[in-house]
Amino acid sequence: MAGFTLIELMISIAIVAILLAMAVPSFQSLLRSRELAAETGRVRTALSFARNEAITRKQHVVVCPSSNGTSCAASNSWSSGWMIFVDINENGLRSTTTSDGEIILRVQGVPEGQVRITSGVETSPSTNAKYTVRYNESGSKELGVTELRVCAGNALASSDTEFSRTIDIANSGSARMKWGTTTCP
Repeated sequence: MAGFTLIELMISIAIVAILLAMAVPSFQSLLRSRELAAETGRVRTALSFARNEAITRKQHVVVCPSSNGTSCAASNSWSSGWMIFVDINENGLRSTTTSDGEIILRVQGVPEGQVRITSGVETSPSTNAKYTVRYNESGSKELGVTELRVCAGNALASSDTEFSRTIDIANSGSARMKWGTTTCP
């Protein structure tokens, strides 16, 4: 007779279970790495776009955290999304009056997966503008945020820096990424 005995079947199932138990954590790590890379790329692209728009338009352009896509949030958390707008009155905050000409250039919603984005807070401005990245008409960064921290997976709840990136924003306006250099909140 051909076929499997009950013992052979149980051993096969046990082997498959052991292999799956070893593969799942590796797969989760891969997913966190992909989420982190995607969100870091989105942030860097947004910063580059804002800087290029400031130079092209010869006007101040701001990137700020925003949960509603129309006004800047009063928080260093960028995890609810962000927006990019032309800052006509150069105060770092978007005017809600349409006659002011502070048009929204782009809006980014909530990051995918378990990614959290926060900023270091600049203490100089006394308004919510301290949570923003501001570029002048030459593409240089003005007062505001000097770094953004992007964290995913295990880095959300611990000091595990494997799943963290820091984006440093230089006074020249360029954004540079550093791997595993931040402790996530």
